[in-house]
Amino acid sequence: MKEDIENFNFPDIRINCYGESYIKEDIDKVRKYFEPKYFRYMTEKNFQKLFKTLIDLSISKKNDEIQKNQSKNSLLLMAMLEYIRDNGKDSSLKNVYDWSKLKSEIIYDDDKNYILNGWIALSCLYRILTYNKSFIEELKVSNEIVYNKVSVALYQKGYLFIEYWNLFDYDINVAIKKFIENAQYNNYKIILDKYCMIVEKDILISLIELMLKNVPQYDGFDIANTCLNTLIDILQKKREILQQEDMESVFQILNENRQIYDRFRGSRDNQISEIKKLGYELSKYKNLDI
Repeated sequence: MKEDIENFNFPDIRINCYGESYIKEDIDKVRKYFEPKYFRYMTEKNFQKLFKTLIDLSISKKNDEIQKNQSKNSLLLMAMLEYIRDNGKDSSLKNVYDWSKLKSEIIYDDDKNYILNGWIALSCLYRILTYNKSFIEELKVSNEIVYNKVSVALYQKGYLFIEYWNLFDYDINVAIKKFIENAQYNNYKIILDKYCMIVEKDILISLIELMLKNVPQYDGFDIANTCLNTLIDILQKKREILQQEDMESVFQILNENRQIYDRFRGSRDNQISEIKKLGYELSKYKNLDI
């Protein structure tokens, strides 16, 4: 197996760990290769040993060599966990790993250059926790510091929230209410892109407001373009329920940020026209005239 791990062409999950992930396709590719050659013939003790080893090589230890190979070790671990779950063998991994070994200072994701051998232990840990319900409780009992970090970070980073919010909540509307209010605009945009069609109206409006309020007051033309496109897309999809009175606070935010209403922003007139075409009245907002 060691030789196959070294020679197999693993996808790099770092490319898919930020934003909406397509990591499932990568896991399927790895599982398709390793399942018929190894997983089907491994004993419970084999799985337990490999499980502990791969967690150590994915999230609990960190050096240059481990970081270089983190992506492939994580993918192999996830493929194995999927196989175990799909074959009803979850109980074989209960209380197997010593979660107290995880150190909070290395459970994080690199914010920059993550594609170039970046560290993604936080994303990997969330993914691991999804495979077995006992893992979260074991982590909570044996490592309160890391458990608290995981339960807090989920509501601070949009790319994690959209993938793993149901680790701690059963209702997306309840979960979104826990998300922080002073994050960068893209955190709210990511959530809106994925869940705008299913969240309750008041929560939808609140998310739109938070996205727009966090458009920078300076050097923000490109961000304003992106956020207005998201707003228009939502208004087109939800026009029947988003009435004029519902959107007044949103239009006021547009009216107050020069990066949004400035005529030097190339897409400005076209975007405002698109909003007006949907039947919204903007005449009382002096900065939103065309």
